[in-house]
Amino acid sequence: MHDNDLDSAYCTLHNLGASLRGNQQCSDIEWLARVLFENSRLGAGDISTVPWLIDVQQWDYLMLEPQAMLGNGPHHWQALTDEQREAWRKLARICLYVLPSFASRVGSRYMEQARALQQVWRQEQKQDIQGGGEQRPECPSCHTRSLATIPIADGWQCGFCHYEWEEG
Repeated sequence: MHDNDLDSAYCTLHNLGASLRGNQQCSDIEWLARVLFENSRLGAGDISTVPWLIDVQQWDYLMLEPQAMLGNGPHHWQALTDEQREAWRKLARICLYVLPSFASRVGSRYMEQARALQQVWRQEQKQDIQGGGEQRPECPSCHTRSLATIPIADGWQCGFCHYEWEEG
């Protein structure tokens, strides 16, 4: 592996946040919220999903209004009326309907990260065999020493446990 290949792997890991934490969560929440909203109209035009259509009264049953959440409404599944439970079931159907797309989105991100880590590990093995190469600091959290440890602005981020520490 050439140095620019290794730089490319580091760049991929950095762009992915080396995990699903951080900036990835906000975009996932935004994406899922949008998809849930778009699919909440399922049934409006498709005869096979008409039973899934959640009407205004059922959205009220879900208590998604801040006033309803803060009020003295039921907080246990058993305390809900049949109509309220059905509204939650419809929302669950929508969530399950979009879950494969969400899993594919997250899985694809993991695959990119796994490919980048695999490149780094191969380079480490090659350097161990040849003797020499760049030595990375040991992670204070998980005590690994790996090329997967990523240099960041003020120090390092472990490529395995994602712990960040300052150089020195």
